[in-house]
Amino acid sequence: MISKKGIIALVAAAVVLLGAYLAVAFLWTDDAPDNNPSDLSTTVEVFVTAPENIVRMDLTVDGEDFAFALSEDNWVLVGKEDISLKQSSVDQLRNELAGIYAKQRIDATDKPLSSYGLDNPRAIYKITLADKTTKTFLLGKEDPVTGLYYFKDADYPAVYIIYPSKGEYIYKKADEYKNSNILNVNMETLSRISVTTQKSTLELVRTVKDDAVQWQMKKPMNREADNTKVNEKILSVLSYISVSKFVDEGSAEYVASGVNNPKATVIVADDSGNRQTLYVGNSVDSLRYIKTNGRVYLINETSLGFIETDPFIFINKYISLEKIDDINKIEVLAKDKTYTATIEGKDDNYTFRLNGAEVMETTFKREVYQKLIGMIADEFAERPVYREPDCTVTFYRKDGTVNKIQYCPYDDRNYAVYNSNGTCEFIIRRKNVDDMLSSLEKISSQR
Repeated sequence: MISKKGIIALVAAAVVLLGAYLAVAFLWTDDAPDNNPSDLSTTVEVFVTAPENIVRMDLTVDGEDFAFALSEDNWVLVGKEDISLKQSSVDQLRNELAGIYAKQRIDATDKPLSSYGLDNPRAIYKITLADKTTKTFLLGKEDPVTGLYYFKDADYPAVYIIYPSKGEYIYKKADEYKNSNILNVNMETLSRISVTTQKSTLELVRTVKDDAVQWQMKKPMNREADNTKVNEKILSVLSYISVSKFVDEGSAEYVASGVNNPKATVIVADDSGNRQTLYVGNSVDSLRYIKTNGRVYLINETSLGFIETDPFIFINKYISLEKIDDINKIEVLAKDKTYTATIEGKDDNYTFRLNGAEVMETTFKREVYQKLIGMIADEFAERPVYREPDCTVTFYRKDGTVNKIQYCPYDDRNYAVYNSNGTCEFIIRRKNVDDMLSSLEKISSQR
């Protein structure tokens, strides 16, 4: 049995449904077609011309004035002809204004234009035809129940109700017609990336060897880069950079953007010689100002998040990543200890020794060789001073060349790492060197 409260609720719901029905019935007459813009059999014609007959469109949308004009079969933004436009979007606007059909015509003589939002229209459209004649249309308010818009030909008193799809499409501001992709370089053939901040300079160059791509760091040091990190931190986000907002030069927002005193400068270039510079300004609400192509934009901050990434992240951090097939001897001098590891043989038939005693292959590779080549830098070295090394590791290659690594005191916690050229680029934790020496001592003492 339905309670008294339940009956009241059902009655209230019925009243709401009846009200909605009457509201729709008032706007949608019995002889009007369904809400289908493609069904024009009984719609009211407001204005029709061939799309190609429209050569210019002057618009005012929410107080913003802008105009599109044809120039050699392409649309340009009048007064800002250097801005790239979405040509298909402007073409579609022209198509929408070339064929205007209404759902219903209203005799507006008995009500003021303010009743329809046409005394102060949301948008004004002035189109210029090929014969130099013009037509002007006004877009009024949107009906909150049906989503229909009030519309008017400025030359006649009648008011029309146009379809939601028509009203929503033509009710766009200038930014929505601008090309949001601002990169001029080809990301598929990107060959150089440079990032300069107040703290550091990162320069990466793409090389191709045997059809394999390898990024090489040129600054702050000349060293093989970590391809995975370059792809993850830079390429994957830079590829999707797009405009969230266009900023007019001379505006208060332009002055506050910070692009003329940039936080960072990013330069990208591709194999075809295309080169583009982005000046990175201030950030606001997860967006960041940039200047490129002579204009200022707001973009998603994550698209340039790599400008704040330590260049150290992008390098291959192995100090001496030697291939075991290229080595025949490794000598380790550690204060009062000496360890000599030898690799004899060929064609996967090797004998491994440490200080003259034979060591099982698996033990040698895991506890000796991997420890020696697995040393990983922890930081860039800042103003290192050469001191007598506590540990020296020398790799003797089969081709007669030598790679000598010296671990010299840097501070209480770290060693400075000097390479065969006598230069120091990295520091490494003392603990890591001690662990390597402990592993050698353990294997050596078992012989």
